[in-house]
Amino acid sequence: MTTFEPQEITDDAVPSWVKDERTDLYFRNEWGTVPLTQHKIFEHLCLLTFQLGLQWKVVLKHRKALAKHLKDFDPAHMATLTEADIDSLLLEPSMIRNRRKIEACVHNAKMLMYHEIDLPEVLSEHFGKTIVLDTSAHGMPRTYPATDELSNFFKDCEMQLVGPVLCCALAQATGYIRPQKG
Repeated sequence: MTTFEPQEITDDAVPSWVKDERTDLYFRNEWGTVPLTQHKIFEHLCLLTFQLGLQWKVVLKHRKALAKHLKDFDPAHMATLTEADIDSLLLEPSMIRNRRKIEACVHNAKMLMYHEIDLPEVLSEHFGKTIVLDTSAHGMPRTYPATDELSNFFKDCEMQLVGPVLCCALAQATGYIRPQKG
């Protein structure tokens, strides 16, 4: 299993979305070092999808329930979820009950299977190596040319809710885009 090495984190490098103990632990222990496996990358693609319009602390609070009800984010198993399954998930109080986001995650699992998309390979092809950015003036970017291209690739594969901002966050979560060390 491949992953990028953790970075030394200074307090000025902590992003504004880190607001409580749960998000701080997630940022310090996972962000930038998500294992580069199909399963873990897809899990974060789903988490980022659920994060759209919400704070990270909300998504992380529901993470275990999301994993439980979305087949542990296994794309092959998620691809088997039916409309009736989605209707049931919308009644589950422990879920983030947003039909559009649930449907997008299930649809994206189906597209990964249909197009035989190897997420670690796709990320490697789009980024090649870690992109280190000077963030001293403006912080981390919301988009980057390589993430625009990744978004276009996903959209060409009929995936949903995979815009450049989400793709940039995915690149940061997996360690492909990192801030320059102060």
